[in-house]
Amino acid sequence: MAENILLKIAVAHDEAAKLATAAVLAMRLPTEIEPPSKFDFLGPRANRQASKVRERLVEGHGANLSFLVALALREMWFACWNAAYYMKRMADAGQRSAEKLWTAEGYAKADGWTYTLFNELSNIKPSPGRLPLLDGTPYKTPQNQTDLLLGISMYWFLKADEANQRKNSLEASDCLDEAYEALKLTNGIYMWDEGFKLGKEEVITDATDIARSNLARSAANARHAENRALKLDVFAWCDENMVKAPSMDAAASQIAGTLVPVAWRTVRDWMTEWKRLRSAGTP
Repeated sequence: MAENILLKIAVAHDEAAKLATAAVLAMRLPTEIEPPSKFDFLGPRANRQASKVRERLVEGHGANLSFLVALALREMWFACWNAAYYMKRMADAGQRSAEKLWTAEGYAKADGWTYTLFNELSNIKPSPGRLPLLDGTPYKTPQNQTDLLLGISMYWFLKADEANQRKNSLEASDCLDEAYEALKLTNGIYMWDEGFKLGKEEVITDATDIARSNLARSAANARHAENRALKLDVFAWCDENMVKAPSMDAAASQIAGTLVPVAWRTVRDWMTEWKRLRSAGTP
């Protein structure tokens, strides 16, 4: 049984990567995106942050900066398509509760564009599906995690600037959130590396434990991405149907294993959380 599950997972990963690569290539995304040295429609703080990132990337990539930003964009789309196709492939027959996760946009809305990229780049063994994304660039091998995250932050700063120019403050805010998420994750990688060095030198023994704990928490958060989406399905069902249910126990029995592929106790706990949030007035 365990071997069959592992085989299913391996096959799903391979198929998802192939489909994701094809999907990204079909989008015909640009091979170059040149970020300006100064944005006209961002605030002073965002401009300072973007300028620092640009300076750091120019130092490492020089004239190839535009290729790096475009590559980061393709890598991000690949990560989201890869996750979406994997979720679809692993879904149980007849279960459609996680269908919202079966497109790149749908998965990104549930787990975040930048965070999904981070999870893909964190894999110990890079997916071979990423190699075709290098076509049209001067790069022969996938770029490192830090530079790609900084590159995608430049992309999101650029999109925020464009959104502000159109006076779409909501879109601009979302783009800035993604840009700062990339910078936060990059800083976390730096902290991990520095903590590991300090640990090896036996200067601060707690540094690696802290970094490892943070990394483990991030990994756990990624593993539970589907659970968060399924919980939203349960909340939506409760909003529409709980008033007709004789009890929450009966409601949990009705949808556990049917609407969502999770255990009765988990569904019941989510319903308790739903009731608490609704009683508190949380929308």
